[in-house]
Amino acid sequence: MLQITLNEAQNQLPKLLKAAAEGQQVIIQNNEGQDFQIISLPPYSKKPQYGSAKGIVKMLDNFDDPIEDFEEYMP
Repeated sequence: MLQITLNEAQNQLPKLLKAAAEGQQVIIQNNEGQDFQIISLPPYSKKPQYGSAKGIVKMLDNFDDPIEDFEEYMP
C-alpha cells in the first residue's frame, strides 16, 4: 500500500497510476486530512453486436402513415 500526501503525489502521478494499475492500493491525503484512493478500472472492450435487438423492436405496418393533425407541417 502506498500512502502519500497530495503535494508529493503531484510530482509522482505517473508512478502512482502505474502502481494502481499493477494492483497496489494507492491512498492520497489532502491538506484537510481527507483520504482518496486511486483505483484501476478494468478496460472497457465491449463492442456492439449487430442484430442483438432482433425481435425486441417491432415496426407497425402503419409506421409511415401521416400523423393526424400534422397536415400543415407536411410538404
